[in-house]
Amino acid sequence: MNQATHIIPFEIHADQDMIQGIVNNDHAIINEIYKKYSGIVRNMVKEMGGGEDDAKDVFQEVMLSIYRQGNQGLVLRCKFGTFFLSACKKRFITVLNSKYVKKTNSFLYDEENIREMCPQVTEFENQSIKEVIVREKLAMMGESCRDIIELSLTRDANGEYMPWKKIAEMLDISYAYIRKKSSECKERLTELVRKDPKYHTLKEL
Repeated sequence: MNQATHIIPFEIHADQDMIQGIVNNDHAIINEIYKKYSGIVRNMVKEMGGGEDDAKDVFQEVMLSIYRQGNQGLVLRCKFGTFFLSACKKRFITVLNSKYVKKTNSFLYDEENIREMCPQVTEFENQSIKEVIVREKLAMMGESCRDIIELSLTRDANGEYMPWKKIAEMLDISYAYIRKKSSECKERLTELVRKDPKYHTLKEL
């Protein structure tokens, strides 16, 4: 007898307006984030062996990832400060590991703490890494595939994806052809992404 699966709903955190502020390029909110967290991120990165430039890079990369994922419907499930600082720490750990620095017990402990403070951060970082891989592989593909895929991922002001008929008109090709070509391009992109070693380092959620 199969048991019913009960899905526990989560509440959108009150700090969701911070995510929306980044998406909307709200200068007041963005300035508030820089003022409140840039120094903390700098000190954290330095304590882990990084420098000033590393801290700036991590801060900017996490902000950009929030912007991109916010446009895709990122929902905050813990305090923004906890989420943001945890994401910066996890991003810098990823940077260190990518430079073949041996993962010490302290880094393993840090990652466990991050998951306990805000489990959503692992999901966020995995999605960020996937986006980087996709952009790298997309750049390797032909111009036709790049145009089709990039346009198919474009959203309008209401968050709706661009219709295939409109994409076909923009590229001056038939509707039937673009549907066939897009399927082939996406299959090729998926194949390239799955062959990337970084893809297989993503943690299971």
